Amino acid sequence: MNFSNLKLNKINLLPKTAGVYCFKRGKEILYIGKAANIRERAKQHFQQPAYRDDLFLNQVKKVGFIKTNS
Repeated sequence: MNFSNLKLNKINLLPKTAGVYCFKRGKEILYIGKAANIRERAKQHFQQPAYRDDLFLNQVKKVGFIKTNS
């Protein structure tokens, strides 16, 4: 199964459904997470960064996602 990818400036186009998301630099995955609402969770990383987010946020170029049922 492959991630659908969006450029970081298109983060508002992520689905509001449950799924798995990842932050990427080129083909390299920097971070992977899961969420009930992919769009809101991905945006939270940039709006309210945790200490570990600072390790990769400045390198993110794309956001990948896979929608799931739950």
